[in-house]
Amino acid sequence: MKINDIAVIITPKVTEKDSTINKKKVILSAGLKENNETLVETINDNVLFDTNVYKDDIIIKRVSPQYVNLIDQSKDQVYYGNNLIIIRLKNKKYHPSYIAYLIEKNIPMLETMSNSGTRFYSINKKMLESINVPSEEYSIQLSIGNLWDSLNKRARIINLLKDKNDLMKKIIYEKI
Repeated sequence: MKINDIAVIITPKVTEKDSTINKKKVILSAGLKENNETLVETINDNVLFDTNVYKDDIIIKRVSPQYVNLIDQSKDQVYYGNNLIIIRLKNKKYHPSYIAYLIEKNIPMLETMSNSGTRFYSINKKMLESINVPSEEYSIQLSIGNLWDSLNKRARIINLLKDKNDLMKKIIYEKI
């Protein structure tokens, strides 16, 4: 089974400009951080975005992806910017964290498929559609997905502790 058998792959579009400038909440490619951290930005712009954010959406950068992000909670009136690819599962037979893990695991293969010869490779819908999805029992998918989630949460906590440690060092060194 392939990804496109179980999910819809969406490439968000930024449509023509509107005549009014509005505040919009948007997830941009720069807002995708490692370890499943996703930042929502508020922008003042007259650009129209066409793709809403939903819980369990899987996001990957179109240019130089290194990891995958999973939307784990609903975000009202938030849109995706361009340069992202969204994988939205068609039904509940597959666990979103498990599919996110499979896609992230296949990023090196996607990079090889890109073979663009440029410093920054890019992926597309067709490449993602080629990823095989092993048919595992839901309980196994859940276990793998929960492990992927736990590893990401643990890495975020470790990074936060490192940042706080560096800040404490800086304060101490400035005082002494």
